[in-house]
Amino acid sequence: MGCGFSATPPPGVTVTYALVPKARLSEAVKGEREALEIEAAWRKVMMAKPHYPFNLINERYSIVVFVEHPASSGLIVGQIGLPIQFPRNPVIVNVSLAVGYNGTYVIDGGGLVLLKIPFEPKPYEWLEFHSE
Repeated sequence: MGCGFSATPPPGVTVTYALVPKARLSEAVKGEREALEIEAAWRKVMMAKPHYPFNLINERYSIVVFVEHPASSGLIVGQIGLPIQFPRNPVIVNVSLAVGYNGTYVIDGGGLVLLKIPFEPKPYEWLEFHSE
């Protein structure tokens, strides 16, 4: 079993995430493209409101994470850190995917005050990674 610690994804594994308003979560989990479009539209609306980014503090949102696992790799298990507020205290996503499977993970932003909606490419870090 291999283990790697890196700010880049393991070879062939891609990670994309979007911050979306809770009211549109059911649409966002349909796919990566949908989630990113919803996030872009939400960002545009929020930035047009007076007092951006302070108007985000009371927004209810979720984080939708898409992990694509190529058929050429074995089982992957690991943790991804998303620095939504602060890099030293990332939101943790536990990942476990069999060969050739893709995963959609949803994180409730409930207790996390949103200070801004990050632009692409959004940062993340593999905190732990194992493969077989």
